[in-house]
Amino acid sequence: MRDFKQYSINDMRRYIGADNFGVILDNSNAKYNEAIWKRYATWGTPSDDKEWIQGQKETPIMVRASILDTHSNKPQRNTGGWEYYGGSILKLGHGFSIDEDDLFQMRRNHNMTHVPMAILMADDVQTRSDMMIGGVHNELNYLTLQALSTGSIKEFSVDGIKHDYKFPIADSHFVKASKEWFKVVSGKVQADDTADPVQDMLDAQKYLTDSLRLNVDHWKISKELFDRLMLHPVVIKYCTGKMNYFKPENVKLSNNEILTALHDMGVWMFDVIDYKSAHEEDGFSVPDSPAFDEHNLVACSSNIVPFEMKCTNSIYLDRLAYGGVSLSDSYHLVEDRIMVQNTWQERPVKNIVDCELYASPVFNNIREIAYLTAWKG
Repeated sequence: MRDFKQYSINDMRRYIGADNFGVILDNSNAKYNEAIWKRYATWGTPSDDKEWIQGQKETPIMVRASILDTHSNKPQRNTGGWEYYGGSILKLGHGFSIDEDDLFQMRRNHNMTHVPMAILMADDVQTRSDMMIGGVHNELNYLTLQALSTGSIKEFSVDGIKHDYKFPIADSHFVKASKEWFKVVSGKVQADDTADPVQDMLDAQKYLTDSLRLNVDHWKISKELFDRLMLHPVVIKYCTGKMNYFKPENVKLSNNEILTALHDMGVWMFDVIDYKSAHEEDGFSVPDSPAFDEHNLVACSSNIVPFEMKCTNSIYLDRLAYGGVSLSDSYHLVEDRIMVQNTWQERPVKNIVDCELYASPVFNNIREIAYLTAWKG
């Protein structure tokens, strides 16, 4: 049975009053508890600063003990120091408004169906709040996957100026395939059958774990690159050869069979990331470029959550503390971080709901990540 208690309000101005405003927004946010960014990042403690500073402890190396002469001093070992890097926490924003045309349509529906006006209004706010809060999580998804797949965040805005931010990941952590696995011919992506993806992955794994001594154990990969990799003729040749088919050209392997053969040869497991998003241009939905770069494989550790989502306390917390908030305004803090404000404008009549959040994904350990670029495109 649907609970209508939150709609039992007579005054139009208060149909999303302080009590039920939070209920509507928290209900919207609950739909995004499984947002993909939460697989790779955890919320950080909100700070009172728009800048973030990340401390990074150097990985200690257990140096062999020295053989000493009688009464000689013992050499002191430095187990590792700290380095710092930082940046600006990004400000995200989203909102919607309910204007005269929307209110006229609600009134028509009310007169035709006799559904209480408060219910029609609250339903409309719930639907639009779903889109608003979902848009915030979509942006967090995009930022997180972009940083994860490239080690950078591109074209974010600070005070209206666009910047690219590259995390200070060592150049040695970026490796390339010996020959690009794919090439573009007449606008179409085709596999290069003279490249060797299997050997490239095995060589990269050996370099990262033996030479760089990274604690990485699997590949994160976009669905686009994964699907192309499963169809690469050299990969299929490896797998059919390993299975010792008499006529491998007649064999059609499933992805599971290919993966089993690859893993048997020593290729790490794959975490396949499938995410699509869109942005608005002139009122139309336009597909975004892929959030997770389809040209890279990312070597990660299964023991480390890649990111902490740095965030800042909203300045509207201070505004509320000052007191004297108009009855036409209400505020709610979603997840104790996303500040949402509801305001009624009298002339022309308009209900404006918007939200803002200062948040940025920051690597927990930039030393335990690496990139294999498979092709440039």
